[in-house]
Amino acid sequence: MKFTLIILSSIILLLTFSYKALSYKKYEWYPTESGPELFPICIVSAKYELTDGNIVDVPANSNIANGWGKTGRLQLIGDENKAVPRKLFALWFSYTENKFYKGEFDLNADAFEKAFTEGYIDDYTLKKDSYKFIITGFAPSGYVAIWLSGGQSTKEIAFLKAKETNYDWAKFSQRDDVSRKEYINGVLNNILDSNQLKIALNPLNWLGKYDKDYREVYSLNITNTIEKQCNSVYINYFDGAREFHVQPPLSTNQDFHQTIPKQITWKWKTNSGKKIFSEITFDENEIITAFKSIHKKYPTEQITLTTEITPATYAVSVVLNTKYSSYTFKSCIIQNTRD
Repeated sequence: MKFTLIILSSIILLLTFSYKALSYKKYEWYPTESGPELFPICIVSAKYELTDGNIVDVPANSNIANGWGKTGRLQLIGDENKAVPRKLFALWFSYTENKFYKGEFDLNADAFEKAFTEGYIDDYTLKKDSYKFIITGFAPSGYVAIWLSGGQSTKEIAFLKAKETNYDWAKFSQRDDVSRKEYINGVLNNILDSNQLKIALNPLNWLGKYDKDYREVYSLNITNTIEKQCNSVYINYFDGAREFHVQPPLSTNQDFHQTIPKQITWKWKTNSGKKIFSEITFDENEIITAFKSIHKKYPTEQITLTTEITPATYAVSVVLNTKYSSYTFKSCIIQNTRD
C-alpha cells in the first residue's frame, strides 16, 4: 500500500512539474554580450536562470569593446524558443580598472514578458515584430545593463550593479610568463590606440557616465525643419537604446526616448525627389555638457533638439533649445548620403 502511494505521489509530482514546464511562455531569443568601446571587459562567466529552471549561457572568455548596447557574439546552443530570465549570475574583469566584479541578480520576469509580447515596429516591414536578442553589457564600476534588441530597436530592461571581488588571476589569464600588469597592458594596447588609451585610463572619463550622464532623463523632443519631406528617423542613444520612427510629420510622434542621443539619422527627400540620409554623430562631451547646462538653468522646460535642413544646398545643422536659450552644435559630424 505504501509503495503504491509513493508511486502515485511521484506520478503526480512529475505531472505537476511537466504542466508547469509547459505553462511557461517561450520566445525565440538569443543571448549576446556588450562592452564599452573605450573600456574593454572580459566575461569570465555569465548565465541566465529562466523561469522554467533552465540555464542559458552568455558568450564568455573574450575581450569585449564592441560598444555599449550593441550586439556581440551570439550563443546559439540550445532551444530557439526559451522562457524569460529570472536571475543573472555574472563574473567579469574590467581592464581599465584592473578589477573583477561579481553579481547575482533577481530579474523582473514580468518586464521581460511584457516587452517580448509588445515587441517593436520593424523598420523594413513596418509591422510588429518580437525582440530576438537579450544583450548583457558590463561597464566600469560594476554596472550591468540588459537590453532587448531586434531590427533597429533596442530597449533597456534592467540596470544593475555588481560588487568588486577577488578571483584567481592565474586561472583568468592562463599565462605564467607575463605579469598581471604586462597582460593588461597587452590587451589594452591591442584594442585601443594611444589617444583612446589616454581617455580610457583616466577614471574621470568614465566615473558617473553609465549611471548618470547616459541615463539622465529629460523632457526631450526631437524634430527637424522639413518634417513633411522626412519619412523616417533612426536614433541611437548613449545609454544603449535605439529606436526607429516612420511617421510624417514626425512631430506628432511623442514616444521618443528621453535620454541623450548619440547619433541621429534622418531620411528625407529633396525638392527634386532625391532620397537623402543625413547622419549626425554627436561629440560626447559637447552634447552632454550642452544638455546639462540648459537643464541646470531651466530644469522644468522642455528641451528640443532640432535638425535644421536646407534642401536646396543639403546644408544640415543641429540646435538645442528651450523657450529661453539656444545652442548650436559645433563638433558634431554630419554626413549626407543618397539612398
